[in-house]
This record gives sequence, structure tokens and C-alpha cells, in this order.
Amino acid sequence: MDRKKQIQVLFLPRWYPHRDDPQLGVFIRKQAEAIAPHCEVAVIYPQASSSVNKAFEDDFFERQGVQTFLVYYAHRTGGILAHTGNAFRYMRAFFRAWKQYRRSLPFPDLIHVHVLLRPLLMAYFLRLFKKTPIVLSEHWTGYVFGFFAQKSLLTRWLSRRLLASVSTLTVVSPALEKAMKASGLSHPDCRIVPNVVEVGDGMNEKKEHDDTRILTVADLVERNKNVAGVIKAVEQIARDRQDFRYDIIGGGEDETLLKSLAKHTGLLGDRIHFLGRLDNEEVIRHIRQCDFLVVNSNVETFSVITAESLACGKPVIATRSGGPEFFMTEECGILIPPGDQDALKSAICDMLDHHHEYDPAAMRAVVEKQFSAEAVGRQLLSLYQEKLSE
Repeated sequence: MDRKKQIQVLFLPRWYPHRDDPQLGVFIRKQAEAIAPHCEVAVIYPQASSSVNKAFEDDFFERQGVQTFLVYYAHRTGGILAHTGNAFRYMRAFFRAWKQYRRSLPFPDLIHVHVLLRPLLMAYFLRLFKKTPIVLSEHWTGYVFGFFAQKSLLTRWLSRRLLASVSTLTVVSPALEKAMKASGLSHPDCRIVPNVVEVGDGMNEKKEHDDTRILTVADLVERNKNVAGVIKAVEQIARDRQDFRYDIIGGGEDETLLKSLAKHTGLLGDRIHFLGRLDNEEVIRHIRQCDFLVVNSNVETFSVITAESLACGKPVIATRSGGPEFFMTEECGILIPPGDQDALKSAICDMLDHHHEYDPAAMRAVVEKQFSAEAVGRQLLSLYQEKLSE
């Protein structure tokens, strides 16, 4: 076996795709799959679920060379006792998965944690038995909104203490690094490691429709994504033209609110369609069938969906929200200020008329060079080898 492939890496993510939310943490799964050709990779992921009828439900499987140990545990609501019970069940689920992991795999050479805090606590515990290097990758947009400062004093102290124990901190963009520093979370070895973007075939896939398709893919959480702004812009545009359809993929806490807003416009089921949560393969299929994407976010630490759209040869309207502006160029689409309704409406009208003028190959090249699985996999392998040689 190739010596490089003998490196045993354990991913401990805070988010990961699961049966209740196939979109959650897809970008973390893609990083695991990107490094799998170079290392032996496994994932341990405890997930709370209200649909669990017993204490735990196991889901152990392999996907794209990544062995996954997913354990669902019962989620309870009802105050501090329920919260404490959930934390206890999380730990039990983790060690249930760990026990299964150790039946077939050796102790990891390196632990890669994604997102504070629980997974890093588990990694720190494992490190007590063997001085295994820990790499922490952060993705949370909450730092940008100042949500970290709202956490308890104990959580903030513990986060800083545990962060100091990791070998390297990676973030997906300079904007996220800046936001973490503003929250009092910094590390002497902080690096930019981007998310993986699939760069496959399908740019010239035959469209199955005649009208112009506008697409948004997002968690329907308005403080982050501002999908309502797009619905309002579409309502205004539809007064003058009816040659388009607007599809929304995703779910979240504001889904009911957004559907109510769309219904109020009179366009729900006609010009505006909610397609619900879809797995990544279905999302990519819809991107290939759309004409352009709209990302109207207030904040993005990277914006995988923007890069995925470009990889499929589809132009994007995106906000300068902390992520897209670091890789989008004029040949990729239109950048607008966050929260600017006039700019959003103007950009959509412009794209409705000119989306076909963008060069799919040029957009694809922007992504392939920086964010392909091969490029990110090589970057992660180099980081792992460096940490193991120290």
C-alpha cells in the first residue's frame, strides 16, 4: 500500500449530512472524500434526532472511501435537565461509535475536528491516551454576527483553552479568520483551506424547459440568507415580465414565513416554487438545469453554492458578504452589496437578459484551479504530513 495512504485520519464534525438534513455539513463530507485517495479516513458523528424511538440508532457505512460511524440519539426538550441529558446522550453516542470504530481501525494518527465545541472536547479526551495532533477547521458564520460573545462565560473560556491545544486552525476565508479574531479566538498557525467544489461534467446538459430558471439554494434562515429580498425583487419584476421561474431549494426555521410571503405576492406555485431540502446530487442536477443562481446572503464565510454554480458553468448574482467576493470575477456574474434591494432587482433583470453571454468554461476554470477535490485534497495531505512530522 502507498505509504501516504497509511495515514489514519479521524474526522469529528459538528455538522454532517444525515437522514433529517441531507444538506447539513455537505462541505465537511466533501473534504473527507477529497483526502480519502491519500489517507485512510473515517468519520464519527453523533446526531440528535426527535425521530429516534429508542436510546440510540446506529448507521455505519462507507461512502467514497470514507468509513462513517453515525449514531442517532434521542433528543429531548424542556429546560436545563433536558439539555444536560442531551449532552450526556451525545457523549454516549460518541463512545458507542468510537467502540465500533476501534473494532476495525487503528487509533488515528491525526484528528481533524470541524467546528467548536463538542467535537473538540471529544478529540481532547482521545488525545489524553495518545499525543495525536489535532487540526481544527472552523466554518461557523456566527462569529461574523458576534454570536460567540453571547455564549456563556464557561463556553467561551473552554473554547479558547481547547483552541490553544490544537496544532493548526484552518478557516475557509480571510473574512472568517478576521471575525474569529474579533471574537477573541486566534491561533498562531491559522491557514486558509477552502471548501471542496465538485467540478464534474454537465455544463452543456440539455435544458428540460424553455423559460429562464432562477435558483436559490440556502438554509432558510433570514438573518443569514435574506431569501425574502429575492422574493420581493421577483414580485416587482413579475409585474413587467413573465418569462422566468424562481426555484428555492432548502429548509429552515423561516421556511413558513417565506412561503407566506411568496403566497402574499400571488406568485407561489406559478413563478415561485419551494422544492424543499434535497441531497447534494439533486442540488447539482437543479443547478445544471437553471440559468443563473442568486445568493442574496447577509453573511457568507465562503459560499459553496456559489462555487458549485460556477463549476457547472452557471453565472451567479452574489452579495459581497465575506465569501463570494474572494473568488468571483466579472466573468462569473454580478456582485452587489448585501441588503441593497435596488441593486438586487437591477442585477436579476440584467441577468435575465444576458445570462447566456457568460462563458461556462471560464467560470469552471476559476473553480477548478482553487477548489476541486484534487486541489483541496493535496492541500490537506500536505498539512497532515507536516503536522505528523513535527
